[in-house]
Amino acid sequence: MLSTEGKDIPRSAKKVVFEMRRVGVGIGLCLVLVVACPRFGDVPIVFSSSPAKPTADDRLTIRYVPEASHSPLVRSERVEFRFTLVGPGKELYTDVLPMVRKGGEWRVRLRPSDFLRPNPVVMVCSFLDSEDPEICDSNQGDPWVLQFYEEGKLARGAEFRLYQLSKSNFGMPTVVGTPTGAGRGARGLDAELAAHPDFLPAREARWLSILEEARENSGVSDSLRLAIGGELDAVFDRNLRSEDPDTMVAPLLAVYETIGEAAKAESLLAQIRLRFPGSRFVARCAFHWAYAPDDLEPALSRLGDFVKDDPDSPEAEQARNLLFMIYDNVMQTPEKAGELVLGGKPIGRGHLERYAEILVAAGDMEGAEAIARRCVREAEDDEWSGSGLLTPMEWERKREEELRGYTVLLARILGERNVYDEAAALLEPLVEAMARAGDREGLGDLAEYQNKLGKKADALLTYERLGESAHASDEDLRVWRSLYVDVKGSDSGFDDRLAMLEERRRANQHRQLEKRALDWPAPNVTLTDLDGRLHALEDFRGKVVLLDFWATWCGPCLNSLPKVEEFLQSIDAREEVAVLAINTWERGTPDERRAMVEEKWAELGLSLPVYLDLGASGEETSPAAEQFRVPFIPTLFVIDREGRILFRRGGLYDEGDREDLRLKIDYALSRGARAAS
Repeated sequence: MLSTEGKDIPRSAKKVVFEMRRVGVGIGLCLVLVVACPRFGDVPIVFSSSPAKPTADDRLTIRYVPEASHSPLVRSERVEFRFTLVGPGKELYTDVLPMVRKGGEWRVRLRPSDFLRPNPVVMVCSFLDSEDPEICDSNQGDPWVLQFYEEGKLARGAEFRLYQLSKSNFGMPTVVGTPTGAGRGARGLDAELAAHPDFLPAREARWLSILEEARENSGVSDSLRLAIGGELDAVFDRNLRSEDPDTMVAPLLAVYETIGEAAKAESLLAQIRLRFPGSRFVARCAFHWAYAPDDLEPALSRLGDFVKDDPDSPEAEQARNLLFMIYDNVMQTPEKAGELVLGGKPIGRGHLERYAEILVAAGDMEGAEAIARRCVREAEDDEWSGSGLLTPMEWERKREEELRGYTVLLARILGERNVYDEAAALLEPLVEAMARAGDREGLGDLAEYQNKLGKKADALLTYERLGESAHASDEDLRVWRSLYVDVKGSDSGFDDRLAMLEERRRANQHRQLEKRALDWPAPNVTLTDLDGRLHALEDFRGKVVLLDFWATWCGPCLNSLPKVEEFLQSIDAREEVAVLAINTWERGTPDERRAMVEEKWAELGLSLPVYLDLGASGEETSPAAEQFRVPFIPTLFVIDREGRILFRRGGLYDEGDREDLRLKIDYALSRGARAAS
């Protein structure tokens, strides 16, 4: 679901894409290349494989040590090995295998060629709790990547496959993102390029980093433009002469516009169309060129032309999705968004759901019902492709979750139209699923419809399921109490019943959190306040600590920070909780960073304690973020009174995020109370 509420509106189509990817996808993690890892001293490496340079026909032994990774999987009775294989022809295969415990290790053996032919060139893997897939260890944030070798050399196409994987969600709690330095600026990009000099995403990111830095200083020189242009020319010339062009180069067309060579890109695109007519390479190049402009008007024009010229390509669906976001979030023209939805071509179901909500807000309940039914119908008609980035079980779980959400939306629209019998009939089979998901609104809607249909006893039971699975709203409590009086004759016993359900809910939630808690020792980092004083994290021992890593240039961070402050003010035990906003991944000297933070804090009107994550001697490093292995920003850490990291999550954007954090803070507080008693 997309909304303009509380978000900065980007100024261009390209920036919209960037922001949507960062917020909607979750902001990517850096990929890590892995070889077989021995023990260093007394510290066991948490993951190893044998042999060191595997070929697809080898039988690999995968070893995993959850205790060494401070993983909650150390408490698991059964662990599964989850892997995705990618073949030279872009084939994807995902599966899970049970692991066998050998002492403190879990082991599994497999021959990749048994699962995917032709031989795979790369495997991404992680470790899961067999009963609770939300408990996942991918080495504290970075999914492991094994590359396969042929005759001692890296299998052909492996770098390209890494790029393809970097754009995909693996159905794990983490998201695999483009490996361009993990947000660590030029230093990270230099390291990436040193390891993979021909890895085009890293080269592109490095060019853009250099150009941005040049603009901030004295402007971009002609020699720099020529140097980057020469590299671009060589990349595209090589692909034009190839029989099998590398589609990874498609995004590089936009760099021509960045260096003021738009005419060269237009010429290249024309040559690509002639050389590879009707190919996926042409579609990808045309799509990436379509949203290259920084100005909104030409970007919209190009995207519109692309959708008309190539309406049936997978890239055309991406373009329609992008156009929908621009019309909805930036231009706020729902009629244009509606034209895309009603045009008869595929578009993301998330956008269909959003358009149904737009119609509800406009009072067009009949139109909203039609779109909601389309969402339900498309989700019901989905079929597993037989391969891809999800296992059959993961795919089915995802499909059921989406179908539940669309059904709840449809039922709500029917309720607004007073069609209570069908609305209740849609929701009644979903009671258990809604209770497991803590779907307060869905259960509340069902109880309301049952009540209106005169099924008061059923409505009372539904409210009880709501009370033991989610935090009931004040309105739910008011209606629930009134219904209880209607059924029982008075409200005698209602408060006791409510307290019992609340205690049961908290106990269930705490049991789940107990199993999922990371329980890692927090590094005793040193932070600098705005007056230049140093503070150690241990200074806050005895309180539950919430760390919020952020930066002044990070749009999602600036969206989340005010909600973090509101959250702190809303909890009853706020005197027992310390919230530390840690400015990280920032450029400039300490004085320059201090000035930027003070300006941003005043602009946001925040009163949270704010600290700088400074390296030694004012270096542009972020030691606290490195020690906490921060994968992206904003990242929040919940630390208990004893200095143990319990949970890590992204920023706060909606009520669901706030409720999740509230549960985790409550758990951390109760954990301390139990230890004290």
